[in-house]
Amino acid sequence: MNKATKYKKDYQELVTMGERLLSELQDFCDPESPKYDPPYNYEGRREIPIFFLKNYEMWYSEALILIGQLMEERYNDFKSYYKYPEKRRSIHRHCYRISDLLQGIHSDNPSFIQHALMSLIQQISILKSIEKSFDSLLFDIKYLVQADVLDTEIDVAKELNRHGFLRAAGAVAGVALEAHLKELCARKNINIKKKKPTIGDFNNTLKENGYLDTPTWRNIQRLSDLRNKCTHKGDKDPTKDDVQELIEGVEKYIKNLY
Repeated sequence: MNKATKYKKDYQELVTMGERLLSELQDFCDPESPKYDPPYNYEGRREIPIFFLKNYEMWYSEALILIGQLMEERYNDFKSYYKYPEKRRSIHRHCYRISDLLQGIHSDNPSFIQHALMSLIQQISILKSIEKSFDSLLFDIKYLVQADVLDTEIDVAKELNRHGFLRAAGAVAGVALEAHLKELCARKNINIKKKKPTIGDFNNTLKENGYLDTPTWRNIQRLSDLRNKCTHKGDKDPTKDDVQELIEGVEKYIKNLY
């Protein structure tokens, strides 16, 4: 199971759990519901559903993390339905939230409980709103993480080159370029048949599929040759200028080729 599939599976489980929590709370709000036996505790108040008490906090925490990652602009809204975002001199029904219900505050007042129920409905609505753009949101996160990793590798290559470790610097820059071209092929839905493709294989395939013009293809081939000069023993060792050209070229294409 790849990460995207796992994220989707986790998301669907969160939606399912949210709907189960909502069903429990709706039954709790219904004074005629025969679901709870006995329906009242020793103080004469209806018991908050045990399933809701045991599972809501865990559901909320996981859903909050997901929303923070995939829909940051709704993060504070989601939190506000759990706990009133401002200081309260007193608790009235308009500022009543799910956290109050979990503490048993006014749990015998139907109008207060209705506000907790509406808060949960809004939370589930926010969670469900992710679904339409789920694939593109996951892609954006994956791309940003990939870009950060490659930027770090370029910095490492620069540092190695600065201290005279030419072959190591060239090898690291080459790995970054290969990873970027591989990701580019995946993004364009280009299938590479070779089991262990190289920079040259990715470069040729992208050109054949119309994603690279001839000058860009030649420049990347040049970078591939410089990378091979660094990683394979030959008649001539790579120079500092060779490695500098390789690093600068890789950095350019990582930032501009997408």
